[in-house]
Amino acid sequence: MRPRCSGSVYRIGDDTRLDRAGQFTGCLATRTSSGRRLEISHFLHWARCFSAVHTTTAMITARGSTLSPQLRFDMRVYAIKVTLLGTRPPIWRRFLVEPDITLGHLHSTLQIVMGWTNSHLHQFLFQKRKQADGAKLGDVIASPGSKLLYEYDFGDCWQHELLLEEILNRDESFQRTCVAGARCCPPEDCGGPHGFRELLDALNDTSHPEHEFFCEWLEDGFDAEHFSVEEVNRRLQSRRRSHRRRPVAED
Repeated sequence: MRPRCSGSVYRIGDDTRLDRAGQFTGCLATRTSSGRRLEISHFLHWARCFSAVHTTTAMITARGSTLSPQLRFDMRVYAIKVTLLGTRPPIWRRFLVEPDITLGHLHSTLQIVMGWTNSHLHQFLFQKRKQADGAKLGDVIASPGSKLLYEYDFGDCWQHELLLEEILNRDESFQRTCVAGARCCPPEDCGGPHGFRELLDALNDTSHPEHEFFCEWLEDGFDAEHFSVEEVNRRLQSRRRSHRRRPVAED
């Protein structure tokens, strides 16, 4: 049973888990003065490798909850679902990220999580207003159910809907982690959602007049159903390592 947002604060035990679809599973226990206590099975059995969420008392904060300054700015982690609009069946990812990340760094994370190559311009829109890359995610969306639009490649016009699903607690060892997803990211420069549908039609039909063209264009082939959360997390981990090795520029 997935926890619902009802203005309460939920407590998760040390046996928290996400299922294969990245959904929270478990059952509700007794009500406490601070909200309902939620007991859930072990959380992300593989996420320990990435030091994601492994504290024994994580918190899911529902819409409208009041948090202490330390929890709000230092200890929260956002569970985000990003969906590539215009794709059927939908291409989506679920990942964990700290709310004090800047939108500029969130862009870099989304490029890895989705599978893009960071070859085009981008922008973030909240309620149709452009947000600066220097803004912090937690200052733009703050409660479960909030949405943020991420646009990538103004020519192909790929639009991603970012949905804040849950707010969890983290410890100092937390690292950004992808927990679930489905289907492969479209090839760059394929013409947006419409061009991508035409590409898939051509690849799946050997009699299509553009079948050979697209097969040659995609030299390494293309598997629309392929997605590996392990591959995504390896790339996230590799990016963290490269940033740690980067020399500090002298004044």
